[in-house]
Amino acid sequence: MDYSSATEMRGNHYFTGTILSAAATLEHTAGTPTNQVDRVIVDCNYGQNGRLEVYAQGAGFVSGHNLIINVVAIVQD
Repeated sequence: MDYSSATEMRGNHYFTGTILSAAATLEHTAGTPTNQVDRVIVDCNYGQNGRLEVYAQGAGFVSGHNLIINVVAIVQD
């Protein structure tokens, strides 16, 4: 997940089928701004089937920040 703005970081992943459900967790890693995150949002089938968008919202993000997000998704074949 990469810097998008001072209040949001964003990432995406593509799956081969329609995403029925997904959950994301923030991985605490030294040197990343995990303590600045207020919430993590998952958007299934964003714009097209199989595209998963993940947003981390908070404050104080700067260019160069990144976060590690773990995702579990249920995908229809």
